[in-house]
Amino acid sequence: MFWHPVTGALLAWEPTAYSALALGAAAVSVLVAARIWEHRNERGSVLFIGLLLAAAGWAGSYGVQLGFSTRGSQLLWQQIGVAIGGSIPTLWVVFAFVYAGRDRWLTPAVRVALFLEPVVFAALVFVNPGGFVWESLTLADTTVGPALEPVFGVGMYAHFAYAYTAILTGLGALFYVFARNPTVYRTQAALLMTGATVPMSTWPTRWGSRGVRFRDSTRHRSVSSSRRGSSG
Repeated sequence: MFWHPVTGALLAWEPTAYSALALGAAAVSVLVAARIWEHRNERGSVLFIGLLLAAAGWAGSYGVQLGFSTRGSQLLWQQIGVAIGGSIPTLWVVFAFVYAGRDRWLTPAVRVALFLEPVVFAALVFVNPGGFVWESLTLADTTVGPALEPVFGVGMYAHFAYAYTAILTGLGALFYVFARNPTVYRTQAALLMTGATVPMSTWPTRWGSRGVRFRDSTRHRSVSSSRRGSSG
């Protein structure tokens, strides 16, 4: 049973196999973050811990969400997961620049702008004015069981554009390390670049009957066209 913080109701929660996978991934991220904490004085380690915890929150909320079978009970966890996940691109690009020794480019103004984006995005996720983030959120039977299938609004596509720009910029910074530093740093940089590239490559676009649809394989969620009208 889960207590809903908005309605105060107790909701039945029946985790699925996909819930276990997502929660397991979240647990692994937390354990890795705890391990890295022992080396928190090394360059970029605190930012990387933040990145891992954001990924854990994103995956964990999705795992909880899939344990519910109604739209209302899933909606809050959908919002929480997307709001947390929205911070990952910013944390990634800042970490990459610090790791590459190019943190001098992250002036106070740049840092404020970078961290303002996920804060604003998170607020929009919960308010969703005029369907700006999601035009609709419909509960449908999917390969992972009952899950919300959103039709994205302009705000979500704008966030996608920012996210890919941030991730690619971070990859560029890591490639600089890979190209100019000794073998040990090349190995680290290559692993980090692979870790960022794989999620990007498993998030391809595909066309649907009402426009572009996205398949987010990193969270086992299919996103497709559905009916209009969601306040969340």
